[in-house]
Amino acid sequence: MPNTPLSSWVHIPVHRAVRELDAKLLLAVILVSEGFNVTIGRTASLRKAVDWLPKGIYIDVRFLKTRREVLKQYLAAGHKVVAFDEEAPSFPSKTYYQEHLVDHEVLGLLEAAFCWGPFHAEVVKECLPENLVDRVVATGHPRFDIMRPEPRRFYDADVAKLRKRYGRFFLLNSNAGGWVLDRRADTTWQNYVDRGIIADTSKNKAAFYAKFDYRYEKHGWLAEVAAAIAKNFPDHRLVIRPHFTETKRQWERWLPNTADNISIIHEGNSLKWILASEAVLHNSCTTGTEAFLANVPVIAYRPKQDKKYDAYLPNALSAELDTIEAVCDRLRDVVDGKDWNSDGMSKRREEVAKQYICGRKGAMASEHIAQILREITIDHDQNSVLVHELKDRANAFAKLQSLRKLNRLGRRAIHHMVRGRNDGERYISLKDVNDRLEHLHTALPKRLRPRISQIESGIFALSPAAID
Repeated sequence: MPNTPLSSWVHIPVHRAVRELDAKLLLAVILVSEGFNVTIGRTASLRKAVDWLPKGIYIDVRFLKTRREVLKQYLAAGHKVVAFDEEAPSFPSKTYYQEHLVDHEVLGLLEAAFCWGPFHAEVVKECLPENLVDRVVATGHPRFDIMRPEPRRFYDADVAKLRKRYGRFFLLNSNAGGWVLDRRADTTWQNYVDRGIIADTSKNKAAFYAKFDYRYEKHGWLAEVAAAIAKNFPDHRLVIRPHFTETKRQWERWLPNTADNISIIHEGNSLKWILASEAVLHNSCTTGTEAFLANVPVIAYRPKQDKKYDAYLPNALSAELDTIEAVCDRLRDVVDGKDWNSDGMSKRREEVAKQYICGRKGAMASEHIAQILREITIDHDQNSVLVHELKDRANAFAKLQSLRKLNRLGRRAIHHMVRGRNDGERYISLKDVNDRLEHLHTALPKRLRPRISQIESGIFALSPAAID
């Protein structure tokens, strides 16, 4: 296919800033270095702007059925769409992924489907007819790019601050979900049915509730091992980092007599906490994969296993232990300076990583993605929009929307429309983005430092300085 003009725009949504923003800014920096312009912002904010954004390439976050409407909206506005799967490392089996986490129609709308590694790509290809399989590409993912030795210097200052504040600590990451901890199975089931995520059948309902029960039990195991670690390592702190849908209060209910050396903290990206810790503990959590890639000792505490529900990759890349005594023994080895990966499984873990994760060496995933995006054709006349013109578009559109909505919704509703839904996560500020870009430039000084402009609340444009 013909090359895309170097003034092409790429639109990058951020669903959860605490999890995704750093890696997606790294992707944006790589794209700008390759000559693209980029908009980046909260998913809801970009979607509201779809009609005035310059025609470009939109990178979506999942292959799920629920993404159909979003992709069709971007296509109707003249954009091309591609996607990667933010949750790809955490599925229990090929069959489960194909039945629940990928939609044939969504894949058919994409110019390219970016997969984490060879195994993931094969799983996705099996869902497509032969004439569409070339859209599936094993690229890796920007979230793992940032764990490579050079880019992860991005976190050096944060790591130093965490170690100064908390001293020597172990990190426990949970992933049951707030709805599980509050035992909201009934309302969550109905919500999934109403949104079309799952069909309302007796078989699906039984499987849903079985998975809920297992996740609830699994969280209890983590609470038990947390209390034991705090007791056995009084000179260390145990930092518990809840899943972004869980709260500190929910965790405190599971640890009613919280030890003085336990801290339950909702703060920042998991990667800086991983890098600052002496060891990471989890059960079926993507942070296990991230810790392995960062060469941080990582333990999957699994007193019971169920292949239907446990995520394979993060557990397979960890030291899988099934008793609290074994966990404490392994942590003592770590404290004593012994190699956590010298348990006879290091070769196997490396083989698994090669099958599941691309971009660990050589070209980064972000560079591979940029190469593929360059081959996607965009209408050049519609595409030639400079950043200052984009601001004018945003202002004109905002005024038009205000006039249209004022009488029908009232001023309060308009404010909600512009700001996006209040989902408990703070909005991305210009200072957030500038600070992160400065850290990235320090970590990757040979990369172009983009010019950044705030287009409107929650949306930013990054561009090579010469074209603005």
